Amino acid sequence: MKKLLCLLLLLLLPVLALAEEAESFIDADPLEPLYRARMYRDTRIRKVQDMDSRDWLGLVPEDAFVDVYEYGEEWCLCGYEGDVGYLPTERLYEMWQIGPEPLPGFVPMEGLAIMMEEAFLTVEDYEGNAVKPGDIIAVIDQQGNVPMMRSQTKLPEGSFRFEPFVRGSEARPGDAIYGFTTWFPLDEDDSLIVGRVYNIELAIERLNGTVIWPGEEFSYNDLCAPYSYDNGYKKAPNISRDGVGVSGGVCQVSTTIFQALQGMNVELTEWYVHSYAGVQYAKRNHDCAVATWKDFRFINHYDFPIEMTVMAQDGVLTCVFRKGGEE
Repeated sequence: MKKLLCLLLLLLLPVLALAEEAESFIDADPLEPLYRARMYRDTRIRKVQDMDSRDWLGLVPEDAFVDVYEYGEEWCLCGYEGDVGYLPTERLYEMWQIGPEPLPGFVPMEGLAIMMEEAFLTVEDYEGNAVKPGDIIAVIDQQGNVPMMRSQTKLPEGSFRFEPFVRGSEARPGDAIYGFTTWFPLDEDDSLIVGRVYNIELAIERLNGTVIWPGEEFSYNDLCAPYSYDNGYKKAPNISRDGVGVSGGVCQVSTTIFQALQGMNVELTEWYVHSYAGVQYAKRNHDCAVATWKDFRFINHYDFPIEMTVMAQDGVLTCVFRKGGEE
């Protein structure tokens, strides 16, 4: 009997040590959240990183928001209504940045590529886009690596001129501070795709050149809503139950702007993702949905104005923020 008890104790020691380590970490004070995230499904918050564990603290309901104190590829240390424990990363989405850490999956852009030669870019599961001399593309590095859809491709060597971003106090009026590029298909034989391109260009016309002053809050809907026929928009493919709706495409413009903001000194005040699955043209949790009842807002925290430039270049959608001049 003693031998059996000793054997059971030996087997339990690693489990007890893990639980004790988890509890001591969870009880550590203070905990400062890095992110705030929405729950995808009803999920129990656990004391240990094990979905099979029955050592849970409580239930986090679907669509509830939790504080994320530590982010991991498989598990996040989270807080909900006084409980602090572990939730599976795959159950979290619409993650708001609160602390200094960028959003998970964020890839910083180093500058702009100004195209000097024609090139064709594509990635798996996307037909690709032709880029032309004069097109402006935000790139990861001087070698011309660039995000495309949820993957990455590269501009041909020697096909572009590189312009680095100028950050913070070093920027002079007109300097590019940050930017991002997304991609959209073109098909003149598809009336819905033609409508989507039209909607993108109409939204850009209403946004391009907007100046946001220090402390000012930008509202996407103030410039682009309502998303209706009466406001000039056409029927086009969108992210909805039917897959088609009036103004389809305007969310790709808001998403491109949102991606550009991730490298800037701004405060996001209103933002929504399309769904847990996201959209084809952006990484999951990095899209930005707008609707007549859903706005996209942010505040400029620079001590100088920033000017938004948005361009639709035959399927190459680029947003660049530059330092504005004084009044």
